[in-house]
Amino acid sequence: MSAKGSIITEHRYEDMDKKVPGFGIRDFIFLACIFLGLLFAFLSQRKIAKPGKYVLVTVSGQEYTKVPLVNAVSLTIDIEKDGVVTNILHVENGAAFMTDAECPDKLCVKQGKISRLNETIVCLPNEVVVTVTGEETQESDIDAVSGR
Repeated sequence: MSAKGSIITEHRYEDMDKKVPGFGIRDFIFLACIFLGLLFAFLSQRKIAKPGKYVLVTVSGQEYTKVPLVNAVSLTIDIEKDGVVTNILHVENGAAFMTDAECPDKLCVKQGKISRLNETIVCLPNEVVVTVTGEETQESDIDAVSGR
């Protein structure tokens, strides 16, 4: 080996003693407070939301059926669009959930059970919306945002 090929350079790490900003105890405390705040908000929202009384099913923006959640033992609803069953909704024990859908992604089936006010299951390809309501009639002329 020649002297040129075996040159070893010596590196000095003078900056190693300087404090490098990183993840410290203050960062950990900050993130823990954020996490606890989000957890509190989520759990309090679950407690505040009232259980619903009815399930409103709409297809293509038109009311399809309204089923009571309370006192419903077990009920299966075939939701049809243009004479073809597109979704199957199941209502039992005060909750509603989609058991089958004729859409490629089946996201409405994966949404799980709904039972609290204003919770929804949406199937966009079939234009089906299932909403938990609290009263017999949900018609209102008052806009919730503007109050008019």
